[in-house]
Amino acid sequence: MVGKTTDDERASAVPEQPVGLPALMERHAERRPSALAVTDGDTTLTYAQLVSGAARLAASLHDRGVRPGDAVALLTARSARTVVTQLAIWWAGATCVPLDPAHPRPRTAAMLADTDAVLTVGDKKLLERAGIADDRALALTADGAERGEGAVRAPLPRAPYDPDATACVMFTSGSTGRPKGVALTHRGIAALVTDPSYVTVTPRDRVLFHSPGTFDASTFEVWVALACGAAVAVSAAERPSLEELAQDVERHGATVAFFTTALFHQLAARRSRLFGVLRTVVVGGEALAAQ
Repeated sequence: MVGKTTDDERASAVPEQPVGLPALMERHAERRPSALAVTDGDTTLTYAQLVSGAARLAASLHDRGVRPGDAVALLTARSARTVVTQLAIWWAGATCVPLDPAHPRPRTAAMLADTDAVLTVGDKKLLERAGIADDRALALTADGAERGEGAVRAPLPRAPYDPDATACVMFTSGSTGRPKGVALTHRGIAALVTDPSYVTVTPRDRVLFHSPGTFDASTFEVWVALACGAAVAVSAAERPSLEELAQDVERHGATVAFFTTALFHQLAARRSRLFGVLRTVVVGGEALAAQ
């Protein structure tokens, strides 16, 4: 089921020592700048383009007053610019707070208040729908840059790397009460995406990004790819159906995917054709049914 992996690919996929998530990606950008980093069907970015776009946006965030340790919310439809923006937030030294476009305004407002988010970056229509004030919002273009920005920005000095700094704050469902924010550190995510004991991802792979940005599985889907020199294959549908998932796997040539146990059961029961394309499937959340 799993193809052979060369020694060079293994060496490039596993860091020698703990480093920041952006630094894991930058190693591959330096070695293979023209390699595919992200595709969503409409936008395709090489590693060099991903670095360039995120650097420009990080400078814009700094211009808007974002400083290391601040919380910055992310409100986008799942796309290539989602990846660009998350990287830019980290390069500005800030914590990313993913927001769900489907959430009602009161829930979004509560998450922004709980995290003391200084700015919300995202798609213009989603920012307006969520009622984010203009002075607290930064709208993006299709490629992830700030709207109206034409000049090439000077690179923003990278914030010092603290492995125990909070990379993301994700909220519980709130099914048992008020949603609670859970902090994910850079060290924790780096350990997840570079552990070769449960999955091997190489620069030849494309990892399917189909989970909501507010679900912690999305950190695996994006950063196991970029930390290992692979590509992120974005499923752009807000809540992809089983058929849409199969279509996206085929269209993007995805080779690695994570599914919750419940979703895997549905796909397996229907003998989804996506299993004929994927080489590796990671399943988690609860016990698998034996059949």
